[in-house]
Amino acid sequence: VIQMTEIVYEREFKLRQALAAMGLYDLSYWLSWHLYQSTLAFFSSILIYTFGCLFQFNIFLKNDFGVIFFTFWMFGQAVTVGFTSFMVCFIVYFCISAGVPYGSYKGTPPIGFTTNITTGNLTALSGGAGALSPLFSLLPPSMLIKAIADMGALSFSTKDQGLRFANAYAYCTLENTCDPAYSIGTFWVAWLV
Repeated sequence: VIQMTEIVYEREFKLRQALAAMGLYDLSYWLSWHLYQSTLAFFSSILIYTFGCLFQFNIFLKNDFGVIFFTFWMFGQAVTVGFTSFMVCFIVYFCISAGVPYGSYKGTPPIGFTTNITTGNLTALSGGAGALSPLFSLLPPSMLIKAIADMGALSFSTKDQGLRFANAYAYCTLENTCDPAYSIGTFWVAWLV
């Protein structure tokens, strides 16, 4: 919301055109805007981690700082671009109004795997229902929810040790009820792109 407000404010008052008339290059303008948004994402990631530790949430205490920080910071980077923010809002609004993420797409979830909530087993879907999985995985909120769910599952009980930074790519196996193509480390790379 803040990013879109800044873009609308800039468009209303034609600040970029005025700065360009004074000799500012477009590269300098957009680079400063990106650095400002990156700094905001950095501090918000630090604050999320700090308050999570202060409130003694297991997901923050048991998982490495780097895993949590990079997950939230890279998510902030992914939604920094105004067009990405617009597309996420538009697609999420469509999905919520159509009920797509909640399993009403032909009676099955539109992802490649489904989890049995009573046993926790991961089952691959047959047919065309899993074909939408790559599309939904491109949305930054989908990746963030999956990353938080994985960190929560790895730090749920007292015997769980959490996720280590070195295992951000390797922890995800089908035996652990996790699709290896959607590990937290893979999300960092996807958000970077």
